[in-house]
Amino acid sequence: MYEADDIPSSSRVSFKASGEVHVGAEILQGWPLESLSQTIQLCLFHQAHPDNIPVSEKKNPTDYDIGIEGYEFQEDRPTYGSLFVLPWADGRPVAPIRLKNMEESVTVGLGLRGFSRTPDLFLQVVIGHGPKGPWPKMPGVVVRGKS
Repeated sequence: MYEADDIPSSSRVSFKASGEVHVGAEILQGWPLESLSQTIQLCLFHQAHPDNIPVSEKKNPTDYDIGIEGYEFQEDRPTYGSLFVLPWADGRPVAPIRLKNMEESVTVGLGLRGFSRTPDLFLQVVIGHGPKGPWPKMPGVVVRGKS
């Protein structure tokens, strides 16, 4: 059982050009996006059962919600995913990434241009399900950082 103090007051995660990763009120050091030269995995996440997820609300005008139509979740296979970022200098299509153990997945790609501190970036959000198992009671995120 979770105690109230164990649950963050914010579920917001943001990745800064400097490499700072803001997870709720915490600030971690990740990989700088300013000099990104290869694909990196920013985070891995798992979701709670869709019946337990409240409808999302934008907190800032620059927030983006990603909806996936046609993906059918499996009652006995929890959904998880990852966020990848790579430099996108030539604007060409990027091959989708698939996570190990994913039996079915969807990849959403977002090309982002015109930043002042980073190169053009391509984000890939991979969402899918793998082996049978219980759904977690709460969603979670694991952020890749430097020590």
